[in-house]
Amino acid sequence: MSVWTHVAGVIRVDCIRCICEQPEFNKIFDACNMPMGSEGPLDFRVIENPEKDSLAAYTVVIFGDLRDFGSEDIFKIEKWWDRVLEQCGMVRQAILQIQPEDGDVKILEQKDE
Repeated sequence: MSVWTHVAGVIRVDCIRCICEQPEFNKIFDACNMPMGSEGPLDFRVIENPEKDSLAAYTVVIFGDLRDFGSEDIFKIEKWWDRVLEQCGMVRQAILQIQPEDGDVKILEQKDE
């Protein structure tokens, strides 16, 4: 029987858009090697705040179900998470819940610098 790991999270990226460019999220996520199960990787969507003068410029939603990816593989998600947060720019808040069917739920947060 397959073991699944379910993942859901969000990253808030702040940016003053009149002086900084949007991070290249597709390149960041590709370069950081999204965690992958036997049926594919995690997925993400970028939501741009329509209020151009708001500091809360982008929200990245991360989600997915990784098949044949159990609690012994969570370290791969942890390493990926750290790499993504390093490259996303000015991360204000970030949280990721990892729920393996064969283990305990783990919650990752951004680390204070």
